[in-house]
Amino acid sequence: MKRETIALVSGAVLLTGCGEEPPKVVYRDPTPEQIQAAVDQALLKLNKEQEELKSFVSEIKKTNPDIVDARYDYDANGEKVIKIAMEDRNHSSGLVEYALPIATGALAGYAGARLAQKLHSYTRRGGNGYGDCDLEDLLTNDIDCRRYSRPSFFNTYPSYRYSSWNRYQTVARKERKVYSAKTTRKTAAERANQIKSKSKSHYSKSTLSQSRQAFSTKRSSSRSSSMSWGSSRSWGG
Repeated sequence: MKRETIALVSGAVLLTGCGEEPPKVVYRDPTPEQIQAAVDQALLKLNKEQEELKSFVSEIKKTNPDIVDARYDYDANGEKVIKIAMEDRNHSSGLVEYALPIATGALAGYAGARLAQKLHSYTRRGGNGYGDCDLEDLLTNDIDCRRYSRPSFFNTYPSYRYSSWNRYQTVARKERKVYSAKTTRKTAAERANQIKSKSKSHYSKSTLSQSRQAFSTKRSSSRSSSMSWGSSRSWGG
């Protein structure tokens, strides 16, 4: 992935005026080091996700050999999903891809092999009067799985069909680039908010300290003035 230039918000400069006007905060432009650090952080996150996906596919194929690929994406609401591509049993050729939400719901917090094992827990082999219920059956709301109590949250997952493996690869390649760009911007924005929050926190503490000091000085001055005035009256009487 190409390294992108990302706009960040860095440390704050405190500007104070005269009188009782509140101080103003002006944020400096990010340094080259901060920009590079944000880019590196995004790249590390994307590389980590690739390892998660490899681990997921390797584990899920043990019980669902029809699965051929998996990738991350964002849905229309900006929530993270995992898209799982598998051979389409209903057609002689082509693939079908399902988008499972992983930012919220039953799969939130799971990734890699742990996510695959979580999905395994929603499947079962046929026997004891029950039909076979594998991952594809769950996703398509197969009647054998409808008798099973836990997989109801699979029923509404959106799916996409591709006429061939080549067609899938073409679409997936483009969408992966879009996902990488969005993730990079999102990671950079999170980093910018951290820097800004830290700057505001530092500013607030400095302002509070200055306010306390000013109050203390003013209070001391008032006491001194009161004492001097009181002394003057006593001396004059």
